[in-house]
Amino acid sequence: RQLGAESGICNSPATAAIFVEDFIRKRFMDGQQTMPLKLFNTDDPPDRRQNLLQGARIIDTSHEDAAYATAIPILAEPRTFMMLVSADKALEVIKAIKTKYETEMGKVRNRLPLSLGAVFFGRRTPLFAALDAARHMFDRPSTPQPWQVHSKTDLAPTDDGWPRRVALTLERDGCSITLETPTVMGDDKTKDLWYPYWRVKGKPADREHWFIGPDGKHWVHVKDLREGDTVHLTPSTFDFEYLDVTSRRFEIYYNEDGSRPTHPTRPYYLEDLERLDELWEAFSQLSRTQLKQILQTIETTRQRWFGRENKKSLDDGTFQKFVRNTLANAQWPKAHPWKKLPNCDRLVEAALRGELTDLAELHLSILKEKKE
Repeated sequence: RQLGAESGICNSPATAAIFVEDFIRKRFMDGQQTMPLKLFNTDDPPDRRQNLLQGARIIDTSHEDAAYATAIPILAEPRTFMMLVSADKALEVIKAIKTKYETEMGKVRNRLPLSLGAVFFGRRTPLFAALDAARHMFDRPSTPQPWQVHSKTDLAPTDDGWPRRVALTLERDGCSITLETPTVMGDDKTKDLWYPYWRVKGKPADREHWFIGPDGKHWVHVKDLREGDTVHLTPSTFDFEYLDVTSRRFEIYYNEDGSRPTHPTRPYYLEDLERLDELWEAFSQLSRTQLKQILQTIETTRQRWFGRENKKSLDDGTFQKFVRNTLANAQWPKAHPWKKLPNCDRLVEAALRGELTDLAELHLSILKEKKE
């Protein structure tokens, strides 16, 4: 269609193949243009490059009735899967999987987590190295963690006042995530009194819907959770790594708590994807040069002041002021001045934790997003 074919031609694979053949022959082979196109092998030295189209002719064409597959499945099992996708589509695939997971498993997401990982690599990287790196991500342990309920919001109530969804904001070790849990059955009316239960610390027997599970612990319906409750959540996570060299795959390993010693910021909670998108949208208002200079200044100072004890930088007041001043003194566009940014405090927190460095690596170094 982009070559000027009519809709009737595009509907038939065979007719489309013939049209493309005629187009290539007329434009490339018969020389019906003032500036003949040339095709080179970019891997050859400049002095040895030859026009691969010179003297070539089309002797046959073939077509596929099936649509082109942008994803190639490598492994498909009930608990794990692995696929090859284009790097520029990886984040879209992850977000689509997250949406499907929240729709299908939202009621049990507290105890049935989803761990996603993306391994980016160049076309010259051996495939076995990429697959081995992906297998390393399978080894991440998933264990329940205690989280405190910071707030609970009932959403979309039915006619009798029962919420169709409950939004929870949970906090742990300075981190905060928000997730929604469906509380009705498929007809969007019947109360779901069977699935959306959370394990709660202590023995809260004053709730309307609760029970003692086989583990001897108290489980409370998500609707009856209260602010201040300590609940157990096995979090869903997202991790990524870029194989600039094949040996980089050996840096993918995890502690018992699921964190990565080589990248303390990773893996991220799956619920953080929207927050990270918002942070990058705000931070990317700066020029590419400023982005690199700011991050290099922050990370160099962190390394110089704290060395391998990076975690101490999170609580150091002097370093926090340094990070804030570094961001505030950047040449922000007039349309987006620093003092008027709605999430400038979140940018400072992300820079303190090293998340902005990860975002720059992902969007600029790995995905090669164009930015002046």
